[in-house]
Amino acid sequence: MIKIGIFGGSFDPIHRSHIRVIEEALRQLQLDKILVIPTANNPWKDSVGATKKQRLQMLEIALQRYRNVEICRYEIDQDGNDKNYTIDTINHLKTIYPKEQLYFIMGMDQASLFHKWKDAKKISELVSLVVFERIGYQTNKNLNKYNF
Repeated sequence: MIKIGIFGGSFDPIHRSHIRVIEEALRQLQLDKILVIPTANNPWKDSVGATKKQRLQMLEIALQRYRNVEICRYEIDQDGNDKNYTIDTINHLKTIYPKEQLYFIMGMDQASLFHKWKDAKKISELVSLVVFERIGYQTNKNLNKYNF
């Protein structure tokens, strides 16, 4: 079975910790590829510093050496100011990859808030959730509700 990682965020800018998560996810999960998904309108942030075009350019430069990492433009290419929600993106990806195993990758900062995400339970049913440790964030009791 083909294993695909999903790694989303603002990437404003992409930085070494993002790259480390990508590298470790590829290695530890033995993924066939990772889709890096820059969001246009993050539900947790009111603004970004760089434009969409600038963030895409930064991602292209940072990820060009990885043959099995792709930038997925599904969220960032959406028009308007509507917030991008992970459940919508996962539903979209499931139409493209109906038989592949999808792994949603996040840091502990986002995992600690996962119970507040739109349709968190449904997300946990559609994909395998993978959490990477992040300094300053600890596991909380809300994670037990989901398939981490």
